[in-house]
Amino acid sequence: MVRHALDVVGGRDGLVAEHQAQPGQEPQPGPPVRELADLPVVDEPGTRGTEDRLSGVQEVAEAGERPRGRPDAPRAPSRPADLGSGRPAAGGTSYESLNFPGSYLRHYADGVYLARSGGPNAWDAASSFAADATWSTGEPALWRSSVLLPTDVRRSLRVTTWGHTDRYLRHADSLAWTETVNAGSGALLKQDATYTLRRGLADSSCYSFELANYPGRYLRHTDSRVRTAADDGSVLFRQDATFRARPGIGGTGVTFESLNIPGSSLRHFESAVYIASDTGSGGFDRPQTLGADSSWSVEAPWAP
Repeated sequence: MVRHALDVVGGRDGLVAEHQAQPGQEPQPGPPVRELADLPVVDEPGTRGTEDRLSGVQEVAEAGERPRGRPDAPRAPSRPADLGSGRPAAGGTSYESLNFPGSYLRHYADGVYLARSGGPNAWDAASSFAADATWSTGEPALWRSSVLLPTDVRRSLRVTTWGHTDRYLRHADSLAWTETVNAGSGALLKQDATYTLRRGLADSSCYSFELANYPGRYLRHTDSRVRTAADDGSVLFRQDATFRARPGIGGTGVTFESLNIPGSSLRHFESAVYIASDTGSGGFDRPQTLGADSSWSVEAPWAP
């Protein structure tokens, strides 16, 4: 199942709102907006998951088209070019209330409301209404990662720790290490230091690292050590090989946090690579230089 978030066009708020006004009542601001990650996602027949949360909101299609996913729906009528009359801004989709026609999901001051352009509430203001009530739903939801990275492309990960910025994450003998890589390095080293960024094997809002020179093998952690292994299809493997992308905790680059061991991130220590936190008193879990050692610069691939 592919899950989608409602993303603000031009940004990534990734929030879902619900309104609960009864027929005949004026629309009221909905309950506090919740992160999509907090909403349940279930597949069992007869249950309601994230996909049902917008059941009372209809998609506004272009004139003469049917809303996506509703082949039996009537074609959308022609409407003027302002959202107050029902037309989304370019580059996205607007969602109109089923029981309050003319009211749309709109983000305003960090909240999400059911709003009507020109209405009496602050969130009804006509200024920027079309843009604020237009959402992008074209990509899998990325609520677990706060850094957006390209996927299905090759990249290399460079160390950001002072004095070691010429080193890159590479694999050798089925283990992850860091090593100096430059233009004069051999072809094998350059290939070992190159990975294909994939959607997370366990969660599409995260990322996995497939070896460029051994397709089907990924970086995964076992007993804190990062190593390489073939995807065996197990739940454990896929979780071990999936990482959230966060702004670098060292103030630069990207930190990759383990999906199934929250708080532990890819960290280099004495040329080896682990998943580590700052809870230890020494070794790879020591708090000293954790921020820099756990922050990586995502670079152009050594082996394109």
